[in-house]
Parts: sequence; structure tokens; C-alpha cells
Amino acid sequence: MPSTATASSRNADAGLSCVAGVTSMMKGKSKSAKIKKKKSLSGRIKRLLSASNKEKHRETVQKNGFVSQSSSKLCSHSTCSQYVAVDCEMVGVGPTKRTALARCTIVDYHGNCLYDSFVTPDEPVTDYRTPWSGIRKADIEKGIPLRTVQNYVQKLLMGKILIGHAVANDLKALQLSHPSERIRDTSKCSGIRELMGMDSNQGLSLKRLSKQLLHRDIQNGEHCSLEDARAAMDLFKLVENEWEGGDCNSHLQCFMDDLYWPVDLDNK
Repeated sequence: MPSTATASSRNADAGLSCVAGVTSMMKGKSKSAKIKKKKSLSGRIKRLLSASNKEKHRETVQKNGFVSQSSSKLCSHSTCSQYVAVDCEMVGVGPTKRTALARCTIVDYHGNCLYDSFVTPDEPVTDYRTPWSGIRKADIEKGIPLRTVQNYVQKLLMGKILIGHAVANDLKALQLSHPSERIRDTSKCSGIRELMGMDSNQGLSLKRLSKQLLHRDIQNGEHCSLEDARAAMDLFKLVENEWEGGDCNSHLQCFMDDLYWPVDLDNK
């Protein structure tokens, strides 16, 4: 039989090993908690910066009436430069609160802002619809007359393929038309419905599509036409090859990119 001293020594060694194991486990948990905290903080910082950038852009539009980016930011590739995305915000005018254009934003294939303008409707605004439109009295006061906006946008859209979500509403507010064969409406795209696993009778909100397909939160409260136009363009890119007559399955390859994989999968 082993001596009492030897048994005690073994017990002590086992105790130390157990303590070391617990300590190592606690350090591991602490490290994991720090990583999660860091990721959470990083996410909050990104959201704050995004909100700050949107507010800075809004202030620029308010100050100047409109924003028109330099053409040097346009994609030089012919298949890119033909695409633009539009989104508009509306208010209610007159005694019946009829829908009228209050802001129009157009972005290029890469999401660069080509045009962003607040608009002064032809009739007095009776409902700013601020909780949804984000439009305020100061925006309208700094706005540009509807006819001026129409002329500029019409020239900008000439010869372009127009992308938008329920884009007929935007064109109606602009009181403009565009060739139907040069419109790509993400609210009616069968390829996007397939990605969502939805049938043709279900509505496709831009907010829901952005959340599930782009992993991007938009329209949390007041809408931003710049943010929405970029979302519509990015949704179009997911099914671009299919929509434009290419390989019907090639658009799925983009989902292998890190952008479309939730962060929490990295920890599983």
C-alpha cells in the first residue's frame, strides 16, 4: 500500500491540476466575453457612425438644397454606369393631404450619391409625415421647385436602367415616365422572391428584404431615401446575372462572401 505521505502528495497534485483547469477555463470564458463585448461595442460604434454620416449628409442637403456628386465617381465600366437606383420621400399637400414629392435621391451602381434634393411641392404641405418620411418644415423651405427637380432627374435618367423598390410610386411622385424595359423593380423580382422563399402573392417590403438578404437594418423609424436607394441597388446586384439573362444560379455565389454571413456563425 502507498504511504500516507505519498497519497497526500498525489491528492495535492490532483488539487493543483483541478485548480489550474478551472483557472484556464475562467480565462477562456473571460477572453470570450471580452471578444463578444468588443464585437458588440464595434457594432454600436458602426451604427453611431452611420447615423452621424446620414445626419451630416442631411445637413448638406438642407444647406444647399441638393447634392450632386462629381461624375468622376461614376463607374467607368459600361455595364456598371448604365444602372442607377432611385428612392423618393413624400408628404401630404392640400386639404386632402394628397401625396407629393418632398425628396428625391439617385445613386449609381456603387451606391455613390448622384443626386439628392429636397423638393418644394406646388401646393402647401398639410402633412409632413415625419415619422416615416423624415421630412420637416425646414427641409421643404430649403427645397427646390418640383419642375427644376423633374428636369434634372429626367436628364440624369436618360438612357439608364432604373432600379427601385415599388419604383412606380417614385415615378408617379416625380410625374415622370421611364421605358418599362429599362426598369428593374425589386418588389416584383421573382429571383428575389425565390431567395426569400416567398410566393408571388406575398408583399416584399424593402425593410424585410434588407434585413434578411443584406443583413442590414434600415427604416428604423424615419426613412432615408439615400439609404433606401442603396439598399435597392444592392438587392438588384444579388440577382443581376439572372435578371439580365445570365446564369440563373450564378447570383447565389455572392452568398459565399463574408458580407452575407452573420457574425455569430464565426463562434459556432
